[in-house]
Amino acid sequence: RLVYQANPASWITLSDRPTDETAQKSLLTTQKTAAKPINVHLKRTLYSDGWNTLCLPFDLTNAEWKSTFGETAYVAKYGSATLSDDKKELTLNMTVLAADENMTAGTPYIIIPTHDVVNPDFTNRTIAVDAANGETLPTTGDIQFLGIINRTQLTPGDKKYLFVTATDQLDWSKVGDTSKMYGTRAYFYVPGMEEAKALQATARMVVRQAPTIATNIQNTHHTEQIIKKVVFNGQFLIIRDGKTYSVTGQEMEVQL
Repeated sequence: RLVYQANPASWITLSDRPTDETAQKSLLTTQKTAAKPINVHLKRTLYSDGWNTLCLPFDLTNAEWKSTFGETAYVAKYGSATLSDDKKELTLNMTVLAADENMTAGTPYIIIPTHDVVNPDFTNRTIAVDAANGETLPTTGDIQFLGIINRTQLTPGDKKYLFVTATDQLDWSKVGDTSKMYGTRAYFYVPGMEEAKALQATARMVVRQAPTIATNIQNTHHTEQIIKKVVFNGQFLIIRDGKTYSVTGQEMEVQL
């Protein structure tokens, strides 16, 4: 008796800094068009001692992302952001995913895995997007959190485009810097940032424990899961250390 076994899905490598960017993007486009399951080797490290931004070209169920990043990993999505009319107060609100919430292809997230995740493998994935909306830099509109799949050049010296550095700082591409932002990441677009910096604005980023908490963080009473120290220009932006605290309108503020 002959037994036929379905052909196993083949493997592709998705690198955050490929040697041939054009070839990798073409490969993603081909796989998106084919719309068939593929195994993906992600050539990138996500560190457990700070925030990582992440944007993937395929979906992950909550069980799948917990299997890769850890059951108690923190994965948060963009909630809302405001820059006050007088340009003196910037608030970035992020919301930790619910226990049963999935990760969506092309959507940007911030994440702290429970352990360093080095070059993870994802099996039987369907490539849903070959590029994310952040790969075309916005020049108008509201504050946004934008993902990229492929390496992208942020305008050197333009403070509207803020990214999270490896040392947990919010920064912008410096004048004369022609390097590209690594792929599978995300950045904030904040129009009015140049003027805000000139006015010595106050900035804060709040990562919410649950989506039921109101997005307005002014004078609110809520419980947050303290996760990680985030720094802006060498100063504390938000502190979270893995313990649960009752916070009464308490926010870490820094000067931009």
